[in-house]
Amino acid sequence: MKLTFYLYNSFIIEWDDKKLAMDPGALFAYWFSFAPLIPMEEWSDFTHIFATHGDPDHFWHADRVMKASGAPIIVNESMIEQKNGEALMLGPRSKGLAFDTPVSHYHTIRPFENIDVDGMKIGGIKTTHGPLTIKVGPFKKTESGR
Repeated sequence: MKLTFYLYNSFIIEWDDKKLAMDPGALFAYWFSFAPLIPMEEWSDFTHIFATHGDPDHFWHADRVMKASGAPIIVNESMIEQKNGEALMLGPRSKGLAFDTPVSHYHTIRPFENIDVDGMKIGGIKTTHGPLTIKVGPFKKTESGR
């Protein structure tokens, strides 16, 4: 197994015939979004994509990686909504909480649930994080924990 870590929250996990993108996000601040954490040269080779939760810095480029690779995404069930017979994912770059990103190949998971996806056993866990404060010069923004 090979594990590659990118900055603070993105990983590539490789073993056998699997290549997974975990949290294909971006270095994110409230006023700016930066380049992808996982290099774009890797995107077309992914067999699976995981988004651990719905904070944009964790899945900012998930839809773009899906498009480049054709890989399915595995997400918490709260990140997918059915509208008029179409599956829509929470839009990573949408204003507010909008389900506006079409997905055709996905798997959902809930906390404490175990699922099998293409020979992988995946277990959902419940986690939370505390408040996050970002300071840029005299400006400060605090997001409450979830």
